[in-house]
Amino acid sequence: MKLGGEGVPAKDVTVGKPQITVPTSIVLEKEVGIVGGAPNAAVHYSGITYVGKNCGGIDSIDMQGNLPPFVASGNGRVGSIQVHGDGLLALRAGVPYQLCLYSLDGKLMRSHKQEGGTITHGRWMVVVEGLALVVCRALKQINIHSTNDFTLLRSVKCDSVPSGGYFSIAAIGKDSLILASDRGIISILNYHTGQVTWTSSHKFCETAVQPLNDEIVILSGSNYYDKKMDVSVKLLNIKTGQ
Repeated sequence: MKLGGEGVPAKDVTVGKPQITVPTSIVLEKEVGIVGGAPNAAVHYSGITYVGKNCGGIDSIDMQGNLPPFVASGNGRVGSIQVHGDGLLALRAGVPYQLCLYSLDGKLMRSHKQEGGTITHGRWMVVVEGLALVVCRALKQINIHSTNDFTLLRSVKCDSVPSGGYFSIAAIGKDSLILASDRGIISILNYHTGQVTWTSSHKFCETAVQPLNDEIVILSGSNYYDKKMDVSVKLLNIKTGQ
């Protein structure tokens, strides 16, 4: 995807604060290759896109559609994948769930199984400030792991975690996560306290969320009321809800 246009200034600009501009369009610039095995999560790093799959594998594809020799396998679908240092940190679903660190040539460098944790599906992990945050739906809590050895540092209760459906998370602003669900609910919560600071409801089935800056997020999904269920991408201003 390519964000087009010169952008328009956002409102309510604070004196001394860098001005935030909003792209005027989102354009599909290029389609490359295909990765089989039910892709579930992806991250782009240094010209390569790494794709985590429901079958447990991780494949890679470059911008020309070639498949570089990166193949990692394991038990449990890959629900999230993040760049961590010079490697890739993957969250594998299951009971218990696993945090796995891979080198860029596909070797497993370190792993940690979290007993008592239940992860079924969804993009439920994000790495921020030396912490790996994992949202546990069944327990309605956020597990905060160290990224040094992946041990569990603490758990934070969060009643706003959806009890059903599919959702994804991303870090936004300071000490906050944005959570988008396939029920059309978008929330921002403090991961230290578990308290919701902002929420919005839409007729849009959000299955992925990615902040563009502290005010604008990119959502992908489909219209819940559209029988075609065509996937689309849109921008949302979390200051205005529009």
